[in-house]
Amino acid sequence: MLTMVFSRLQSATLASLIYGIVLPSLGVSSPLELHFGSKNSCYERIFNDEYLSQHLDQRVRRIRVDHFPQTFGTYDANGNIYFDPANPELYFIVSVVFQDSNLVLSDGGFCRPEGQTYHCRIECDGGGFFLKDRDANSILLINDKGFRVSGCGGSLVRALNPDPANNIFRLHRLPEVACVPPDFKSD
Repeated sequence: MLTMVFSRLQSATLASLIYGIVLPSLGVSSPLELHFGSKNSCYERIFNDEYLSQHLDQRVRRIRVDHFPQTFGTYDANGNIYFDPANPELYFIVSVVFQDSNLVLSDGGFCRPEGQTYHCRIECDGGGFFLKDRDANSILLINDKGFRVSGCGGSLVRALNPDPANNIFRLHRLPEVACVPPDFKSD
């Protein structure tokens, strides 16, 4: 029994070494590496009135995902933020405008790689979604369990449940100049 456990442990260690050392040296990339790297990136989809009139069950008018690695990244020993490609976790901001409102509701959270996707969780138990590569200029936001925006004590909280009309959104890459991190400086 002990030999079998030790053998499985060795296999797991060997697999970790292959994944962590050999595969990166062969040029195998992590999920969505093209989309989320050391530069700011943002993806958005805006649905026009014509589209929404044909998809009456869709609750979303606009949805966006932002990634600001130089603002929300890894801290070095001196407290400076930098992008760490070896750190598989990334911070995001998701923003939603619902059809029945013009308010932009946002929340942030962290994504971790899971196979060829990122599993993203909104802070303060706000649910989550998956991000998946679609092509060089777009990603899919897969709303499989539902999530909420404007949480963590916000006065207005809206949930986006994963019904058939609100479960998959194709988001398109915006130019880098459109990806501006929020300014948290106080006056």
